[in-house]
Amino acid sequence: MRTVLLRMAIDTISETSTDYSSSNFFSKKQEISEVMQAELNERLKKDVRVEVVFFQLRSIDLPDEFELAL
Repeated sequence: MRTVLLRMAIDTISETSTDYSSSNFFSKKQEISEVMQAELNERLKKDVRVEVVFFQLRSIDLPDEFELAL
């Protein structure tokens, strides 16, 4: 079950992240985190009746070109 939840979480977070530019992850980190938690909760509640109580966006993997520009 843990593997299924992890895959669902990764898919949902990855999909949500495509709605934002790389620079948004610096300027709107809190907003993005809240949206990701809401999207994740919506999917998990619907599919497996699980709720995410605590979500923290801690690490961000940016495209290499963007990282080099920094």
